Amino acid sequence: MVNIRESIAHLGSVPPHRGRRSVPVELEKPPSSDDFVLELQGAVNIPELWESICRLVHAAVDADFACLCLRPFEMVPGTIFRDRHPFTTSEQLQRFNRLSVLQPYLLAHPGIEVVRMSDVIAEEDLVETPFYRECMEPCGYLHVAAMAFWNGTKMEAVVCAHRSREAGAFRRSEVRALQKLHASVAVAIRRVLRLHREYSVRLSLERFMQRVPLATVLLSWDLEIIYENRAACEAVLVWEEGREKARQWKPPARVKLPTPLLALCREAKEAWRPMPSNPSPGIGPCLQLRHPTESGFLVEVRVLQLGSNPGHRPTLLMTWEDLGPSENRTGEEGGRKASLGKLARLSPCERELALLTCEGLGTADLATRLGKSPLTIKKQLQSIYRKLEVPGRTRLMAILR
Repeated sequence: MVNIRESIAHLGSVPPHRGRRSVPVELEKPPSSDDFVLELQGAVNIPELWESICRLVHAAVDADFACLCLRPFEMVPGTIFRDRHPFTTSEQLQRFNRLSVLQPYLLAHPGIEVVRMSDVIAEEDLVETPFYRECMEPCGYLHVAAMAFWNGTKMEAVVCAHRSREAGAFRRSEVRALQKLHASVAVAIRRVLRLHREYSVRLSLERFMQRVPLATVLLSWDLEIIYENRAACEAVLVWEEGREKARQWKPPARVKLPTPLLALCREAKEAWRPMPSNPSPGIGPCLQLRHPTESGFLVEVRVLQLGSNPGHRPTLLMTWEDLGPSENRTGEEGGRKASLGKLARLSPCERELALLTCEGLGTADLATRLGKSPLTIKKQLQSIYRKLEVPGRTRLMAILR
């Protein structure tokens, strides 16, 4: 009879195999939904957002194709993404919206997160609708599961998964999988839409500023140019070459600040001291430098710290004013340039008040005209005097007229 304990001990005493050592093979795992959620959180623009959502939907549920609709842009074709059967014309999209069965249901239930088409309308009723015959059947799908994303009662986006009749309706387990992903997708959509809006505003502002005749340059704390407009390119050319040559030469495409102006910026940085009681936001004192030979031509630099976050480093705002040579400075053109430079420092409300003040209206008349209290008018006038560095109303009227 075989002794099992002796056999095991004997096996344990067998020397290890001295041939080639076997290495366990680790098979590469296919990406999971968690992998695509991490990818989604790295999206910084709308195309990246769509690609990440598309992969995430296909990983989470069995779908023939997915789509993303961003509603803040008024349902134009450029904001509807589908990985199959894309809309080719705006008329086709408008027809889809008019016939849609799911869209009116979502709008009537603000805040709903995940819904199936089968929860909205029975299959036998759906196949009788124009929406099915014109929009769903030609694309080969019958079943839809949708995730809706809201900003209050306003729908910001919809993500849909579609599949055919043969694939069957979306199961409750798949609905729960989409529900689990909803919060992560919502965070990514809000972030990308916020970045898109900020970019659009910044781009619009830059295009507007390019047309403003006030020469302006914005620099980082490290004195790197963040923004400049065309008028600034012309001002730098005047500063370096003088007015006569600047009229004959073409201004450069980009601003390169001369050494004296960079020195002025460094001086403004050294003079910048946030107030202890209100460290930010704040605007530093105005430093001026007059051109050594061109009369009436000067540059001003201010330090701006407009963010309360300590990580928001201050920036420097540089503007030029060309009042013209002293013999022509009282002319109409010189006066317009001076007034424009001064008014650009004021807010729209302050600008309106300053112009009305130049008409000779008193405090009571200004309050009646603008629908404000006399105390508010006095406070706004004090803010105007401080920004324009004038002692009072008489001097204000003198520099703006």
